Formats: sequence, C-alpha cells, structure tokens
Amino acid sequence: MWKLLLGLLCLMGANIALGASLAKLKAEFNKDNLINGGVKAGMIILALILIYLCGILNPDMIIGSINQENITLMKGLEYLYTAGIVMYGTMVLGKLGKIIGVSTSIENATNEEIIEIKRDDI
Repeated sequence: MWKLLLGLLCLMGANIALGASLAKLKAEFNKDNLINGGVKAGMIILALILIYLCGILNPDMIIGSINQENITLMKGLEYLYTAGIVMYGTMVLGKLGKIIGVSTSIENATNEEIIEIKRDDI
C-alpha cells in the first residue's frame, strides 16, 4: 500500500512540475496558479495520509460493497490510489510528450465484455 501511496504522490508532484514547465514554455506561467495547485496538492496529500492512517487503525471496517463483495477502508484506498496513478500517469505522459516534442495519443481503454463469476460462498 505504501508503494501505491508514494507512487501517487510522485505522479502528483511530477504533474505539477511538468504543468509549470509547459506554462513557462508557452509564456503563460502564473505564479498564483502554481501556488493554488501546490496548496490543492498539499491538502490532497494530507487527506490521503490521514485516511491511510485511519485504515491502519481500523483495518476491519467495512465501508461498502462492490459486486456483492465487502470493501474495507484499506481496500477502497488501494482502488483509489490505483485509479489516481492511472489518471495522473496519463496526464504526466501527455505533458512529458509535449515538452520533449513527441506526438502522443492516449486513448481510453477498449470496452471488453465483463465476465461475472458467481460465487456460492458469499
């Protein structure tokens, strides 16, 4: 879980840095936007860490159900961190491609049929 959290934090930082670099290259850099982005990222980081600590203190607390499977706070965080890494990873790759002049085309994943496996032990 720590690897997911640290990975997400790294991508958030990289996104801010690359966004500032792109703005500087386009002569659209705005110090207030950078500060606002930093404050927003800081609050998100604080919230992620506090929620993680809550999950450590309450490991068996169930917060919901997905496809009739109970989800604990820690499992929910794992899903959230993974989704955040995918989202920020996509943004960072796009910005990095623009900076180094590489044409990138990032598309949504293709839709595939979902196969549901029924479980009798629930």
